[in-house]
Amino acid sequence: KFHQMMCNLEDLVDGLLERARSGRIVNRMWRIMERDCRKIGKVNLEGYERRQAEIIKQIVDTNARFDYALPRKEKVPPPPEFSGAEGKVQAKEWIEKLGLYFAKTKTIDDEDKITTALYRLSGEAYRFMGPMLEKAGNGEPLGTWAEFRKTILNQYAKKRDKEIAEKEIKEFYGTSGKKKVETNFFTYCSKFRTLGRLSEIDGTTLLREFKEVLPEKVHDHVAILTWVTPAAIPADWDKYVDLCLELHKIKRKQL
Repeated sequence: KFHQMMCNLEDLVDGLLERARSGRIVNRMWRIMERDCRKIGKVNLEGYERRQAEIIKQIVDTNARFDYALPRKEKVPPPPEFSGAEGKVQAKEWIEKLGLYFAKTKTIDDEDKITTALYRLSGEAYRFMGPMLEKAGNGEPLGTWAEFRKTILNQYAKKRDKEIAEKEIKEFYGTSGKKKVETNFFTYCSKFRTLGRLSEIDGTTLLREFKEVLPEKVHDHVAILTWVTPAAIPADWDKYVDLCLELHKIKRKQL
């Protein structure tokens, strides 16, 4: 019987060790059970306690190695704040960085995208989007992300591009414009057309400035064409640029 009792106690201790391995027994519980076991069978559990400490250390070391081996989840930085046309981040860049953030965080719901963007607004842009912020606060539908993007870009990106184009196109007038024409007329026309459209300067001004920098041969061809068939000369500055490009091509073929 005594032998059987000791075997039972051994089984009990083995069970306790198993629970210790799984982390379900803390040191305080271990001390209480050790005291009770000693009272029952005068069993010395010092060896088992030492084994418990060794097992726990092994488990901790194994978990540490396993945790180190796991691939670290990349921390996605939040998108920058956007305060408007005068802010550090321009509208187009802000929208693009929001797109990257949504791709990394796997955000696909339009309402979630818009809400995230609204959180990143400040200054003048925050005031501009006031009506939508009020809707968000009231839990009302916010529309689609495509509509939100269009609103921001139309208000800020287009305005910013217009201001830049108005400044840059002045380098295509007068003496500096003639130097660009002499370097490459085709390149000049391409850039002049782009800046003219973005700046939204009136067509009369653009047409006048363009005529002043025309290469001499092209200018002569236009003069002849005007005298022969006046109706062939377009009044629209954009179409006038096309005409001059065609005349320039003809001139080059004749050389």
